[in-house]
Amino acid sequence: MNWPDLNVDAFQSVDAEKWMELVKKELKGKDAAWLAEAGVTLSPFIHRDDNVTRKKLPPKSLLTQGNEWLIAQEFQSNSALLEGLISGVGKVIVDFKSESQFRKMLENVYLNMVEVSVRCGWEDRTIVAQTIADMAGKAHTAEIQLSLNHDPISDAYDANDLHAALSALSALPANSGDVKAVLPKTRIVNVEACRLYEAGASHALEVAYALAAGRTYLDAFIKGGWSVDDAAPLIQFSLAADSDYFVSIAKFRSFRLAWAALVEGYGAQYDCSVITWVNGVTSTRVYDNNELYNNLLRSTISTMSAVIGGADAVVTSTYNQANDADALRWARNIQHLLCDESGLDKVYDPGFGIGYVEHATQEVLNQAYSYLNEWSKAGDLISTEGFSWLRNQLDINQKQLIHAVNNGEATLVGINKFLVSDEGKVLVADMSSGLAAMKLKVKEGVL
Repeated sequence: MNWPDLNVDAFQSVDAEKWMELVKKELKGKDAAWLAEAGVTLSPFIHRDDNVTRKKLPPKSLLTQGNEWLIAQEFQSNSALLEGLISGVGKVIVDFKSESQFRKMLENVYLNMVEVSVRCGWEDRTIVAQTIADMAGKAHTAEIQLSLNHDPISDAYDANDLHAALSALSALPANSGDVKAVLPKTRIVNVEACRLYEAGASHALEVAYALAAGRTYLDAFIKGGWSVDDAAPLIQFSLAADSDYFVSIAKFRSFRLAWAALVEGYGAQYDCSVITWVNGVTSTRVYDNNELYNNLLRSTISTMSAVIGGADAVVTSTYNQANDADALRWARNIQHLLCDESGLDKVYDPGFGIGYVEHATQEVLNQAYSYLNEWSKAGDLISTEGFSWLRNQLDINQKQLIHAVNNGEATLVGINKFLVSDEGKVLVADMSSGLAAMKLKVKEGVL
C-alpha cells in the first residue's frame, strides 16, 4: 500500500462513550484511572471529545517563545560562586549578613550578566540594592536582575505570628519603592510555597497556597497605591518539583495558568503583567539518606518536571544535601544535560495538547480551587481561622503521604522498596517501621 493512497476517511470515528467501553473491556475489570493524591485522579485514556486542552501557558517573555531557564544555585563563598558562574549558573542565591561580607561574596562578578537572589532581613533591603548598584556601576543598574527572598506570610506561618504578617503587609507597599528606585528590575517578594510541600503538602495544596499568598501580596500593593501592572512584576514564586513526574508538570502548568487568570481578573492593561517568574526547587522530602546516588535520579526527574512545566529558573538540590564542589557540579550538569543534550530548552510548553498532561493539569487546578473555596469559608488567609485551616489541611496531607509510603501505596526505591542490607542482599521494607515518617521532614508547626 502506498501512503498517498491511504484514505483516512475510511476509518470510522468512535465517540467517547463507545471508546471507553472498549478500553474497559481490554482492562478486564481493572480501573482505568487512579488517585494520584487527594482530589486528583489521573487517567491515561483521554478521548478527543473530552476536550481537555484549555489554553497554552502565558509566555515566559514577550521576546521569546523558547523554553530557556536559568540554572540557579546557592553559594556560601566567592570562590564557589565564581566556579559556578564559569560552569553555567545563571542565577546565584546568597545570604546578606553584612555589607562587607556581601561585597566580598560578589567580588569579580559581572552583576549585569547574572541574576542575584538575596536572603536578607527586610531592614537590609536598600543596603543590598545600593551595594549591588555601586558594584555594578551606574551604567548597568537598569539591566540588573535582583530578587529578594522576602516572604513575610510564610515566615508568619512558620512562627505562628499573625501580627508579624499583618505588620509586614501594611508596610510592604510604602517600603518597596526605595528598592525599585535603585534597581528597577527587582522582584520584592518571593512566595516560597515549596516550604509547604517540603512539610508534606500535596501538589494541589501547594498551588492553592501560592495563589492565596500571591493574591494577598497583590492586594497589599494595590491597597498601597500601586497599579496591578506595577505590582504584579514585584512578586515571584518558588514551587517544589518532585519525582512524581506528571503531577509535578501539571502543578507548574496549573499554577501559571491560574495566576495569569487571576491577574487578568484585576484588569491588567498589559500582556506582560500576567507573566510571572516561577522558580522550581527540587524536593528533598523523600531523599534516600542511605543510598545517596538514588537521589541523583530523583533530582534529574524532578528537574525535568520543573523545566517541562515552565519554570524560569531551577534549583537542583544536591544529592547529599551538601554544598561540596562535586555535589554542586553534578547538580549543575543535570541541567546542562537536559538543556544541551536533551533539547528541553527548544520547545515552549511541550505539555500543551497532550491529553494526559492537560487532564492532570486541570485535575490539580480543580483541587487547588476546591481548597481555596474551603479556605475562604474557614476565614481569611491572614487570620487565626485561616492559619488553623491551613495547619489542619497540612496535617491531613502529611498523614496521607506517610500512610501511602508505609503501606506501599507509593513506591520509593531505596526507602520502602528494593532496600539493600550490609551484605548486599535485597530486603523487603518493613511497612510497620514508620520509615516514611523518619524520611519526611515533618516538623510540628512548620509551614
